[in-house]
This record gives sequence, C-alpha cells and structure tokens, in this order.
Amino acid sequence: MLKTYLILGILLSGVTLVTAQPRPSREELRAALKEATFIEKFELANGFMFDKIYGEALFVWEIMLEEDPNNANLLYKTGMCLVYLNREIEAITYFEKAQYSVSKTYNPFSALERNAPPEIYYYLAKSNHSKGNIDTAFFSMISFCRM
Repeated sequence: MLKTYLILGILLSGVTLVTAQPRPSREELRAALKEATFIEKFELANGFMFDKIYGEALFVWEIMLEEDPNNANLLYKTGMCLVYLNREIEAITYFEKAQYSVSKTYNPFSALERNAPPEIYYYLAKSNHSKGNIDTAFFSMISFCRM
C-alpha cells in the first residue's frame, strides 16, 4: 500500500527519474489511481493540497467524484482547488451541490467525512460574486452568517 502511494505521488508530482523516462499520460495516471483505495487517493489529494499543488489535487478529486458523486467533502475540496487555481466560476457547480450537506463538526483530514464545512457558504458567495450573481452571493453570505 505504501509503495503504491509513493509511486502515485512521484508520478503525479511531475518528478522525472534520472533515466529520463517520459512522464506518464493522464490516462495512465487515471488507470493507476483507479487501482488505489479510496483512502490512498484521499491522502494523496490532501497531500497535494497541503503542498499547494492544486492542479494535481484537482485531478485526483475529480477521479474520486466519478466514484462517489454525492460526497459533499469531495465536492467541496474540488471546488476549493478551482478557487485556488483562479477558476472560481467553475467552482460554483461543486459548491452548490455540496451546500446541502454541511456539518459544524467537519473533519478535513478524515476520508470518512462526507459533509462540507460551513465555510462553503463563504466560497459559494465569493464564486457567485466573481460571476456577477450579486443576489445569490448575498444569500450565500447570509447562510454563512447563520452557521
């Protein structure tokens, strides 16, 4: 398990070995990730986010969402990657789906967490504001303040 995690980490981080092997394609990486467990993928993507490698984290979160499209935690984390990549308008879709499963006891480090944190309302408002949806942004902020 640890060996698989390390190999995936090396492949996704873009580090090339001294032997000058070509970087694997996205499809090869997708196939390798399909074989990893949910927890391994979760820890890998969380590690990428911690290291601020948001593009790679986004790739892993999107693969995980294919397996579990209603997981509010995955939706939130995917949206956050998009925010950090300055693609806030794209994040709206993810935040809108996740806003219905919010928990004040949210644990960002648990692979078992299926809810989103209350901060999702803030980021939903911020994303809607970027898109020009001022009324929607206002109501999202009201929801955030009520939490």
